[in-house]
Amino acid sequence: MIVKSDAIILRSIKFRDTSKIITCYSKEFGQIKLLAKGARSQKSKFGASLEPITESHIVFYKKEGKDLNLLSKCEIINSINPFLKNYEILVEALSIIEIFYRSHHHEEKNVKAYFLISETLKAISQSNPNITQIIICFYLNLSKLFGVSLTLDHCHECKLDYKIEKNITTNYLIKSNGTLICENCYNLKSTLSSFKIGKNLLQELILISNLNPQEVIKINFPNLEFNELRNVLFEYITLHIEGIKNIQSQKIF
Repeated sequence: MIVKSDAIILRSIKFRDTSKIITCYSKEFGQIKLLAKGARSQKSKFGASLEPITESHIVFYKKEGKDLNLLSKCEIINSINPFLKNYEILVEALSIIEIFYRSHHHEEKNVKAYFLISETLKAISQSNPNITQIIICFYLNLSKLFGVSLTLDHCHECKLDYKIEKNITTNYLIKSNGTLICENCYNLKSTLSSFKIGKNLLQELILISNLNPQEVIKINFPNLEFNELRNVLFEYITLHIEGIKNIQSQKIF
């Protein structure tokens, strides 16, 4: 059966003399592996459409029960070129696709996941993006996809509702479970591994958690704590999403 889909190329490995095996995250079928015959030859019809990070439209022969299907056609939708102009952006993009590669299983369709990776890559490829806030948005939305989103509206211990008690100035994000506790409760349980969050940072975090990557790039969040927050969120998703530990691209930073 011949099928079509848009897809993000996640990984490409050599196969025999002239071919490649491609792993991609497709809109219609989730994560799949494809055999691209002749992709490494000088006269390859695929060109740069199989480069990691590239978003392409793929046509392939799908056989039920097979993990590896034959790629027929592949045309670029969004190329890798914008990422090659900036080393920092390239590393970020490689980290994003590696996270997807490691956290998603074969042929588990999730259109929301596809749009998350597609829109995140588009956002960071634009000129002078605020990369840190885009990555924070990516981590927050990824945690939602896996059902482990942060709880940011109340204290986990005393159930204090932050929408009602607006004068709370300091909270602590508990890394082990993604919940917040107020300062009073934290003083009673100060041994918990946590990250201190002030009132303004919490408001910005809540706002970002409700935005997509294309919306985030339109807002400037001049918060000096974002870099540390980003690291805390990465630590959180590695704890709660299987397969993300030991991301190789993270070691470049």
